[in-house]
Amino acid sequence: MTQSHSEFQHRPPSASTSSDGKFGISESSAQLQSHITRSELEQQMHRKWRRGDVYAPHDLSSVEMSKWKARRGTPTRDVFDELGIDPRNEYKNFALLGEFMTETGRIKHSSATGLRPRNQRRLAKAIRRAIGIGIMPSVHKHPELLGRRR
Repeated sequence: MTQSHSEFQHRPPSASTSSDGKFGISESSAQLQSHITRSELEQQMHRKWRRGDVYAPHDLSSVEMSKWKARRGTPTRDVFDELGIDPRNEYKNFALLGEFMTETGRIKHSSATGLRPRNQRRLAKAIRRAIGIGIMPSVHKHPELLGRRR
């Protein structure tokens, strides 16, 4: 049982050989790479430019681009009311409670969480309960370990 030499040669499906015998990137993968690069650049460009728009070089700066960036903002609806969940019963759900805490272990303000006052108090009670039982650490990352930002 002898196998021919051609059976042992393996070429990647997107590679083609040029006249000098070296592997090169085919046109379709080159187009894909240029498309990926273009989409990455479009994600960085927050403003949608249209044909006929007039702009100055300053308009392409990061300061001006940040003005056009879509802001997520705070949630407008109470998550717990939407799901019909009582936050006090979720004290065992570490992943859920972690969403409402900062990196240093503090409970986020209601303006950041978007919860109504009643559910914000219930959530705080559940977080304090989880910390008291020992399910959750009281400090996730120590402020000194986060590094000093100036």
